[in-house]
Amino acid sequence: MFAMRISASIGDRGLRVAVLVMASMLPLTCTPERDSSDTLGIESTTAKYAVLSHAVVRITDPETQLEQLLSDTSPWETPLSSHASFESGIEAVWVRMRVDNQSGNRQWQVVSEYAWIDSIQVYIVNNNQIVFNAHSGDALPFYKRPIAHRLPVIPIELPPGISTIFIRSTSSAERVLAFTLIKDIRDTYRFPRDLFQEFARLAFLAFIISITLAVYFRQPIHLYYALCVLFIFAYFFIWEGYGHQYLYPDYPDGNDHIQYMLGWLALGLLNDFWRRLLVLPVHSPFWNRALGILSGVLFVLGAYALWPTASFALMDIVGRILLLAVFIGAISSGVIVVRAGFRPAYYSLSGILIFIATVLILTMSGIGVLPGNNYTCVIGYFGYSLEFGFFLVSIVTRARLLEKLAGDAKVAVEIETGETTNKYSRLRSLDISALALRLRHLMEAERLYCDDDLTLQRLADLMNISRHQLSELIREVFHTTFNGYRNDLRIKAAARLLIEEPERTILSIAMSVGYNAKSSFNSAFRSATGQTPGEYRRSRLNLIRKDP
Repeated sequence: MFAMRISASIGDRGLRVAVLVMASMLPLTCTPERDSSDTLGIESTTAKYAVLSHAVVRITDPETQLEQLLSDTSPWETPLSSHASFESGIEAVWVRMRVDNQSGNRQWQVVSEYAWIDSIQVYIVNNNQIVFNAHSGDALPFYKRPIAHRLPVIPIELPPGISTIFIRSTSSAERVLAFTLIKDIRDTYRFPRDLFQEFARLAFLAFIISITLAVYFRQPIHLYYALCVLFIFAYFFIWEGYGHQYLYPDYPDGNDHIQYMLGWLALGLLNDFWRRLLVLPVHSPFWNRALGILSGVLFVLGAYALWPTASFALMDIVGRILLLAVFIGAISSGVIVVRAGFRPAYYSLSGILIFIATVLILTMSGIGVLPGNNYTCVIGYFGYSLEFGFFLVSIVTRARLLEKLAGDAKVAVEIETGETTNKYSRLRSLDISALALRLRHLMEAERLYCDDDLTLQRLADLMNISRHQLSELIREVFHTTFNGYRNDLRIKAAARLLIEEPERTILSIAMSVGYNAKSSFNSAFRSATGQTPGEYRRSRLNLIRKDP
């Protein structure tokens, strides 16, 4: 039944698109980039070369000098791809690559594809003699970098013939290394490495649309999503090195702290937005509480990231656990809400599945579980861009659903935003949209109207509000009293059963919808429809028989 309902809905298309998108991302993690040759032959000045695809690596004590490595015969390790991952720590990571420069050009650049590597030292060795030595990295004030670019770039002079390039890197945060040998980074558009600009345009568009929707619908959820988009953009802005270039060029130690802080805050905001979007207090109180706690922990972790002596190793471990918990909570609660038939959940679940897939690929390639390459490091841009679209559709669908639920959109907006007169004072501190959905779920989905012992106080207790607040909620949202709302649901259910089950007795139908006497049922039914139940059944069945 559930599968049939899902496949028949528009939201099923979104879920199918999400599955197809996630499946299409998997080949990106399998891009072969490892060269089996021991020496990289450089024949063209227009090409760019992935260093780790032709290199070996070694982790050493931070005090180890190049001269020691030249005389040491210990084995080096071969990275699996063009991106290598190393845990947080004080150790130094050395990269060694033999090159045969036959291009006729001596001027090259070594580019660190990740902006947050603290220190990068490049050496060129020829016949066991150091012929070149240069330094860059995120820990270097930006104005001291050799090239004014967001990424650490080291110009090198590569002599003709065979030489060996050594690259030493250190970083206080978790390290993902990827180096490119290129003639001039400023002369080359490097797809897909330069996708941030396109992502920034889409993020700006999503932000403007969210603000516009907030003005149009006057519901806080749209402003909340605009805030999520802003923090996601800010995180990638710092990730790409633009913060160090434009915002704090003289604060070399701040990039890691700010990046971690924005990452945890963005995830916490997105997690909290998810609770609000799916109205989890109504559909899944357990996951609403659980995800609320996770958001609080993520906000605390974001604040901790700004502490000058914050442990990046600790944040990496705790962060991965929290990330997994958020994913489990989002998927579980999303499935629950989809099964409840809440239409916005179809689109939001599709968006969150794509988001989770991209973050998992990005994270697993960052810790070495999956081979990293130039696609896995920017896969977040694809995922977030698609997520923007799905979530925008979801919040629009949610807004229209809440308007329909309230009946009078103006009253719904006034109550939810607190722009009410004194007669709504009991409801000012409450989430009216969530309470209205909770009320409909209890009365319609769980059919509490069929309980002849149901009272205003008992229903208020189930909703964790006072009987006066519930009475006012029913009056302002559904424009009736408690008894009127309950009787309306009973009469509608009885009218449907009178037609769908013509052989069933009227007394049986009356008792099934909550009436304990035929006389009270007849009176209520006549008051609502102008006919007795028997007259209503005969007239409707006659119309059906006459209809060709």
